Amino acid sequence: MIVSHFQGDWIRDPSEALVFPLDEEWQSREEIKKLDQVTGGWLVDLLKLGEISSKPNKVTLLFSPPGLGTRVLVFAGVGKLSTNNASTYLKAASSAMRALSTKPRTTVRLAGFGASPLEVRAAITGAIQGSEGQDLFRSEKNIHAPDRIEWVGSNDSQVHAGEIIGKSVNLARNLVNQPPNLLYPESFASKAMEIATQAGFFIEVWDKERLEQEQCGALLAVARGSVRDPRLLILRYQGSSPDSEPLALVGKGVTFDSGGYSLKPTDGMLT
Repeated sequence: MIVSHFQGDWIRDPSEALVFPLDEEWQSREEIKKLDQVTGGWLVDLLKLGEISSKPNKVTLLFSPPGLGTRVLVFAGVGKLSTNNASTYLKAASSAMRALSTKPRTTVRLAGFGASPLEVRAAITGAIQGSEGQDLFRSEKNIHAPDRIEWVGSNDSQVHAGEIIGKSVNLARNLVNQPPNLLYPESFASKAMEIATQAGFFIEVWDKERLEQEQCGALLAVARGSVRDPRLLILRYQGSSPDSEPLALVGKGVTFDSGGYSLKPTDGMLT
C-alpha cells in the first residue's frame, strides 16, 4: 500500500473512492459547497433529507456521484468539532477505510481531515489502521487494503509520520494476534532485530545462557513452564543530544500466557 499526498484536482481527478469528514456545521464548509456545486445541488439535497449522517464514526457510501471523478463518495461523520480534533479524525478515517475494505480497491483519496499537522497525521494513522484487519489466517481475506491512499491538504513529512505510526500500530496488533506456535521468544526477538535494523535502533538479545550468566533468576524460573527458551531484548535509540536525560522503558513481552484468570473470583475476571 502506497501512501502519498495529492496535489491535483481532488474533486474531478479520477479515484475509486473519495472520503470526506462530515460535521454538524457542514453548511459552512467550503469543501461541501464545492462538492455540491459540481454535483449540481445533488449533495446538499441528500444532506437536507438526512440521507448522510454526521454522527461520529457513521459512514455513508454514495455510488456514482454526478460530476465527480470518483466512483464512490464516502462521508465519515465526526459530530461536533472542537479545537483539537485529532482523535476524532483518527476514528473517522479508520471507520471510513474499514467500510471500504470489504473489497479490493485501487486509489482511495481523503480530503478535509483537519488543518493542523497533528490532526492530519492522526487521520493518516487512522486510515492505515482501518485498512488492515486481523483475518491473518483466512484463505479468503475479509479486509483489503487499497493499492494507494492519497491525502489532500498534507505534505510529505505529515504523510510519512502518520504512515509510520499507523503501520507500527498494525504491526503491534498483528504480533498480539499471532498464536504461540508462530510467535515465541526466539521468533519475537528475530522480528525485533529486523525492525530495529530498519528503524536505526541498536539491539542486543540475551539468550538463555546469557540470562544465566547475568543471574536473571525470576525470568528463567517463569520460562521453565515452557518448552521455549526465553529472550531478553535491549534496544537503544540515540535520538537526542548526548547530554540529554535518558528515557528508559521497561516492558514484558508474553508470547503465551495461560495463568491468572482462573485464580480470580468471577467479578474480578470482568475487569
